[in-house]
Amino acid sequence: MTKFRQIFWMIPLLFNTVFLPSQKTIPITGIPVYLDGKPPFIVQLTQDPLEAFITQVAKTPMSAYPVGLYHPVLLQAEIIQQPKNNPAFVSTDAKKITQFNMASQYGVTALLAHNHLIGETFFKVKEGDVLTIVYGDKTYQEYRVEEIRRYQALTPNSPYSKFINLADPDKKVITATDLFYEIYTQKGTLVLQTCIEKDGELSWGRLFIIATPVEPENVYSLH
Repeated sequence: MTKFRQIFWMIPLLFNTVFLPSQKTIPITGIPVYLDGKPPFIVQLTQDPLEAFITQVAKTPMSAYPVGLYHPVLLQAEIIQQPKNNPAFVSTDAKKITQFNMASQYGVTALLAHNHLIGETFFKVKEGDVLTIVYGDKTYQEYRVEEIRRYQALTPNSPYSKFINLADPDKKVITATDLFYEIYTQKGTLVLQTCIEKDGELSWGRLFIIATPVEPENVYSLH
C-alpha cells in the first residue's frame, strides 16, 4: 500500500475521533488509567464531626468519666464533674454540662444544665434522637431517647421541692426523694435534666430526657 493510500484510509478514523464528540464510551471501573500518567485532583472529605468532637474533648486518656455529650444537630458540649460534697452544683459555663454524681451511684449517667444556657437546647431533643456520650479514653456510647418527662416544682428554687408530674391526670404530689428514685435509678440509662421556665419563673419545673443504649453491649472506640 502506497503512503498516499495509507493517509487516505486514516482520514475516516481522524474524522470520527475529532468531529464526533457524542460518541459513547464505557468508563473503566477497575484499576484507573490516566491519559497523562497522573491521577486527577481528588477532593478530600472533611473530618467526621463526631470524630472531631471526640478529639477535642477526650484529653485525659485514662479517664473513666464521660467528657462530652454529642448530638449531630443540636449540641456538642464538654462534661465536667461536680465538686465533692456539692450535689446541687451546676456549671454556669455556657458551653459545659455537669454530671450529677449522686445518680452515678445507681449506674445512671445524669447530666445537668441551666435552661438559660446550654440546657435550652434540651427542649429541642425529641424521642428517637440519638445522643452520644464520649469518654476520656476516646471510647463512646450511643443512646436513643425513649421518654421525656416534665414536672412542676411546688417550691421552684429548692432542691427539696415537692413535684407534680404534668402527665399525671390525678396531679399526685411526690417528694424530691420519690422523684429521684423514679428518674435516677434505672441502671444503664442516660438522663438529661434542666429547668422549665413559666410565667417568668426560671425554675418553675423540671425537664427529664431519658435515653437507653442503642447497643447495650457495645462501647465504640475512635482508635
